[in-house]
Amino acid sequence: MQKIVIDLEFSPIGKAYREERRVSKNEIIQIGAVKLDDANSIVDSFNLLVKPQYGEITERVTELTHITNEMVEKAPMFTEAMETFLQWIGEEETVFYAWSENDERQIRKECRLKGYENKKLQALLESSEDLQKIFTNSLGLERAMSLQTAIEIGNIGFDGQAHSADSDAHNTAVLYQILVDEEMFRGFYDVALDLLAPKESLSFSLGSLFTADMMAKIAC
Repeated sequence: MQKIVIDLEFSPIGKAYREERRVSKNEIIQIGAVKLDDANSIVDSFNLLVKPQYGEITERVTELTHITNEMVEKAPMFTEAMETFLQWIGEEETVFYAWSENDERQIRKECRLKGYENKKLQALLESSEDLQKIFTNSLGLERAMSLQTAIEIGNIGFDGQAHSADSDAHNTAVLYQILVDEEMFRGFYDVALDLLAPKESLSFSLGSLFTADMMAKIAC
């Protein structure tokens, strides 16, 4: 079973589009993803800009992501971008991973907004796992940890540009590799224990970090 680690960048829908904003306040402007094989090795990556349909990319978003309106002028819109993304994923059995539930929610909202229905995408969203939540729970923390903080604790160095979907997806995939390797995660936890003072100690067993269903997915 392959794993797809996804990250998205958004831009807010213009305030003039009141009805649309009731469904989704943002639009996806970049899809980044990394593909891992059965051995949890990174085997491929995906990066695609997406042209927003309702309004332009704001200056604040450009400052954060370095994505400009000129860059997305000839980019595909949401529906075409999703089709391209799904083709890249292929037909192999797949589990989605992301840092927080925000990306899954955004895809669902934008599908409703733009009338896009795809059974394969729906199945992938149903299989989605929140790595931020898994890390938070496994470290015994009460508050969610940002991707940047997790990277710093792991002392693995952030690869690429922060708030770029392809870079964020890659770094999230590296954290996934740490999480499913018991020895690597032990070292990660020891550092977190010193820096963040988790509320309780961790029993170092992958089985204690994942549900039975999640363990089955990892083992594939």
